[in-house]
Amino acid sequence: MKKISAWILIQCASAINILAGIVIAHQLAPAEFGKFATMSAALMMITSVLNPLSNELAHLVSSKHALSYLALRNRTGIALLLCGAVAACGCASIIESSVDGILLAVLLPLSMVVTAWTTGILAGLHRMAAVGVMQTFGSLAKFLVIVLCITSMPSFVMISWAYEVGFIIACAVSIYLIGRIPTVRSLEWNTHWGIIGGFFFLALPFSLDQTVIQSRFPEASGEYAAVMTYAKSLMLLAGPALTIAYSSALRERHHTAIPRLCIKAFVLFTVTTAPLAWILWQVIPVLFPLLLGSQYTHVMPTTSYALIAIACHVVAYAVIQLAVLLSRWWISPLLVLPAALQATWLWTLHDPSIEELVLVSLWTFVAQLLIAVVACLALTVRSRVAHA
Repeated sequence: MKKISAWILIQCASAINILAGIVIAHQLAPAEFGKFATMSAALMMITSVLNPLSNELAHLVSSKHALSYLALRNRTGIALLLCGAVAACGCASIIESSVDGILLAVLLPLSMVVTAWTTGILAGLHRMAAVGVMQTFGSLAKFLVIVLCITSMPSFVMISWAYEVGFIIACAVSIYLIGRIPTVRSLEWNTHWGIIGGFFFLALPFSLDQTVIQSRFPEASGEYAAVMTYAKSLMLLAGPALTIAYSSALRERHHTAIPRLCIKAFVLFTVTTAPLAWILWQVIPVLFPLLLGSQYTHVMPTTSYALIAIACHVVAYAVIQLAVLLSRWWISPLLVLPAALQATWLWTLHDPSIEELVLVSLWTFVAQLLIAVVACLALTVRSRVAHA
C-alpha cells in the first residue's frame, strides 16, 4: 500500500510539472520561452550530477542507519562548486542582471543540492511516500506561483523565481518529514566519480543543444525549444522503464550475465521505444498545438526528425546507463564525443533554419546510439574472452 501511495504522489508531482510546462509554453512569448528552456536545460545538467550523489547518500543512510554531517558537509561543498559552475555556464546567455546571476547560478543550485540531499535521506530511510509528498508540495507551490506570475507579469525571470519557491517549499517539507535521525561524527562516503562523470556526459547532449542555440541564435531559441520539448516527452514516457533497468543493473552488477543483460536491454528498448515514437509522430497535428500553443504550429513538420533523434537517445541512454553502472570507465570518455560534435556543429552554423538545428541533434544522437552498440559488443566480447 505504501508503494502504491508513493507511486501516486510521485506521478501527481510529474503531472503538475507537465501542467506547469503547458501553461508556460502557452503564455510566454517565443523569445522568453527560449530563455526558460535554456534554464530548464541547465537544471537538467545539474540533476545529472546530483542524482548519483543522492543515490549514494540513500545507500549510505540505508546501510548504516545513521548520517554523518561531516561527510555531508564535504559533499555539499563539492556539489555546490560543480552545480554552480554548470548553472553559470548553462545560463550565461540569459543572465541580464546581477540579481538574475545570483538566482540562476547560486540560489537555484543551492536549493537543488539541499533537495537532493533530503531526497537521498528519505529514500535511505525507506520513506518513499514522504519523497512523494515533498515533490508534490514543491510542484504545487511552483505551479501556483507560475499561475500568479502568468496573470500579472508573464516573463522568464518571474518563472525562474517560481522554480526557486518550489524548491524552497520542497526543502522545508522534506526537512520536517525527516524528523530526528541518528548522527555520527564521521562516516566514510565513497563517491564513484566515474559513474557521476559518465551520467553527466551521457545527459549532456540532451541539454547542451538549447544552451548553445540560445547563445548563438537567440531568435530561433523559442521555436527550437518548442519542437524539442514535444519530442523530449518520449524520454518522460520511457522514464519508468529506465528506472527498472537501473534497479536490475544494481542487483546483477556482480553477475557474469551482465553483457547479456545489456544486449537484452538494447533489444527491449528498441522494440518498445519505436512504437511510442510512432504514436507521438501520428498525433503531432493534435497534440503539438495542445501542449505548446498555436504560435508554434509553423515548425511542426520538423518534429518528426526530433522524435527520431530522441528515440535514438532513449535507447542509447538505457544501454550506456547499464554499462556505466557496471564500472566500465572506458566508456565515459567516449560519451564526450557526441556532445563535442553537437556543440562544434552548432557553433559553426550561420543563420540556420529550425530544420537544420533539429538535424544536428538527430545526427548527434545517432552517434550516441553507435557508441551504445560499440559498448554492447565490447562488453560481450570481453565477457566471452574472460570465460574462454
